[in-house]
Amino acid sequence: MDQFNITVNKQDVHHLFMSNTKDPGLRNILESVLNQLLEAQLAEHIGAQRYERTDERQTYRNGSRLRA
Repeated sequence: MDQFNITVNKQDVHHLFMSNTKDPGLRNILESVLNQLLEAQLAEHIGAQRYERTDERQTYRNGSRLRA
């Protein structure tokens, strides 16, 4: 697998370490990291990024939508 650049919300990280309350900050960070990993794995498997057209493309995506 290739090396990936993963980003997280800076405010979530700050709040996670500065707060002792039960906060969804960790959940938000973990969700962001996992979604980016899945997106990267899918792009690697298909051979193209989302909406990208290449000759090396191995398959296609049916689409997705945000879910709670």
